[in-house]
Amino acid sequence: MKSFKESLIRLNEINEILNSGNCELEEAMDLYSEGVGLIKDCNIKLNAAKEKLDENV
Repeated sequence: MKSFKESLIRLNEINEILNSGNCELEEAMDLYSEGVGLIKDCNIKLNAAKEKLDENV
């Protein structure tokens, strides 16, 4: 699993590729699926960090 920062960097790369319109449909679908997975991972990490913060308050 990538770090939160690495995931955000990769999401930005995916976004740039998809917005460029310079990829085939299959590649776009693969990138979209990868992005969805990265977003899910980021949300898990954010929720875990929030829980830790809530515990300390």
